[in-house]
Amino acid sequence: MKSFSPRIAHALAAVAAVALFVPLARAQQSAPIDITAYHIQATVTPSTHTISATAKVTFTANQDLQTASFLLHGRLAISKITDSQGDTINGVRSANDALLITPSTPLAQGKTYTWTFTYSGKLNGGNGGPVPGLTLARINKPISYLLYGGARF
Repeated sequence: MKSFSPRIAHALAAVAAVALFVPLARAQQSAPIDITAYHIQATVTPSTHTISATAKVTFTANQDLQTASFLLHGRLAISKITDSQGDTINGVRSANDALLITPSTPLAQGKTYTWTFTYSGKLNGGNGGPVPGLTLARINKPISYLLYGGARF
């Protein structure tokens, strides 16, 4: 496993956090949710082109919602999503790499929630990004990069 200086590791984690947890509807006039905080613990292993991370995301619902949408790079897989009490939250992945998360009770407008996402995957080129045929995210020796807008990772 490659060791990064704390500055580089924090920068990678921050980029991953911002890109991963911007809601799908952020591109619309009024996003259904606003992310207010996040804490990410990530391990990047260039020799195997992998990332493994846990992200604690705090957000406020801007409207009543049955389902919240987040974008995730197609080669990264969610293994677990939990609420602030540690209860598992169910979700599915749509065709456009969106994670459609449906909590046991609908999200209430104005209420703040904290969910924890555990995910991992291999980013070594190929499919999974938003533009077919272009490698916009890669974990590699000696350079790893993310060339996305703020809507996905």
